[in-house]
Parts: sequence; structure tokens; C-alpha cells
Amino acid sequence: MSGAKETFSFPFPAEKLPSFPKTSEPPLATAGSQDKALSQDDIEDLHALLGLFGPHWLRKLSAETEGKPGKQLSEVAPETAMPVTPDSSMTIAAAQRFAEMAPESPMPIAATPHVPVDASRETSVSSANQDDFEKKIALRLRSTLLRSFEKFPADGSERDLNQAFRILLANIENFDAFLACYQAVIAAVPASQTLRFGTPDQRQYALSVMTDRSLQILRGVVFPERQRFLKALAGWASEVSGTHTFLVAEQEPFNNQHWERVPGANPGSSTIREMRGFLVIRTDTRQVVRLGRAMT
Repeated sequence: MSGAKETFSFPFPAEKLPSFPKTSEPPLATAGSQDKALSQDDIEDLHALLGLFGPHWLRKLSAETEGKPGKQLSEVAPETAMPVTPDSSMTIAAAQRFAEMAPESPMPIAATPHVPVDASRETSVSSANQDDFEKKIALRLRSTLLRSFEKFPADGSERDLNQAFRILLANIENFDAFLACYQAVIAAVPASQTLRFGTPDQRQYALSVMTDRSLQILRGVVFPERQRFLKALAGWASEVSGTHTFLVAEQEPFNNQHWERVPGANPGSSTIREMRGFLVIRTDTRQVVRLGRAMT
């Protein structure tokens, strides 16, 4: 400061500050400080406190500590004593003391009470919701795939066979089996328009290849409607061929005159567990044209 009589000026809040008490011993005075004048550092400290807690902090704190012997000022913190950022008019020294007095966590956060959660119940609810979601998706996909049969370019008897496939697929409850059967159908159907200019042997060969692919898709798929579906697939191939008959023989005795074992089959078994190719005979002469392929 430039002179001894020069006083420190700092901006006051909008509300006028209360005057200092006129009593012989000011509040919160310490021993030996009655006749001691406020130094420049004391004034800056008071400025920092006013900027930190507001103009009425000491008055409220004094009112709350009355009649509470043994209570320290730090134990009776007023509700309005919320630290704020330092004023821009503070000196560097006052701002440093303001930072030292500011607590690290001025707003204590109440601890959230721990509520025990039943993990098994939560898991069961999540599983139930997932199952419901999967069922809704399966129903929508099933309906969409069944409607696709209406777009197949089929005519004549094959159109009627396609409708029979649609009804048969709609009755398959297991969704995985439904998808496998649907893939098996579209792997071969439709074919009548494509094969209409072929010779009987050419049609028989093409139908054998397509139905072999369908049976390969159904490998290992077990469902109650399997035999009915295989008979429908064989009947479709026989209808499109017109000159050859495709036969089903699952769960029947193995006859090496009509069937051949596929790689991986059990040579000691005498029962056809799965077909990998239809047995094909000529319709008029009942002559075996193609051996059936079997997994025993």
C-alpha cells in the first residue's frame, strides 16, 4: 500500500453489511486481541469469508451456537453456508487463502442404501422376456415365409402341391424344424417349368439331384411330421417327373438290392435311420432306375 492512512477498498455485496458490534469484547475474539486493530491481512481474510459464505453467515452462526455449550463453530454449519467461487476483485493473497480454506468436497453426497437384489429372480424375468421376444420374431418370420409360397412361379398340379407344402409347414410346431423344412422345399421347388423340355431321364436325374439336396438339409432334424413331409416331397418329385416314382423308406429294413449306404453309415445295422436320396423306379415297369442312399 502507498500510505499508512490509505485503507483497503473492496466491493461490498448488494445488501449492506452489518456494522461491527460496539461491545468491549467482540464475538469470537481471542485473548489479548481487544485493543489490536485489524491488519490488512485480517481485512482480506474477512473479505474471503464474506465471498465464501455470504454477508449474514456470522450472524446466523452466532444465533445457532447460542445455548449450545461445548459446540465448536465447525460442528454447527448453517444450511446456507455453501462455498462459492472467489470474487474476481480479490487480491492474489486472499484468493490463495480462499483456496486453502475451501473444503475438497463442499457438497457431501448421501450414501445410497444397499438394496439386496434377488439374482435368480432377475435372471428368470430376463429369460422370460427374451423367450417372449423370440416367440414373437418366430411367429412373424413363419408368417412371412409361408406367404412366399404365393409368389412361386408354379402352374398346374405343382401349384396344388405348393399349397399342400404350405399347409404341411404351417403344422410344424418346432421352429427350427420349420426352417429346415422350408429350406428343403425351396431347394427343389418349383421345377416343372424348368424341366418341361427335358427328356424323362433328364427330368429324373435333375429331380434326384434336387431332392438329394433337400434331404441333406434335413439331416439330423427330428420332428413328428418328418415322415409325412418326406412323403410329400417324394410325391412332388414323382408328379413333376411324370414317368418315375420316388419312394420313401426311413425306419424300414435295409435291402442292398435297392439301397446303398452313404459314407459314415454303420455297416452292421440293418435299419435305414435316415435317407440321403430317394429310391427311384420307373412307374410303368417298376424297374429300379436309381438306388436309394441310406444312413444305417
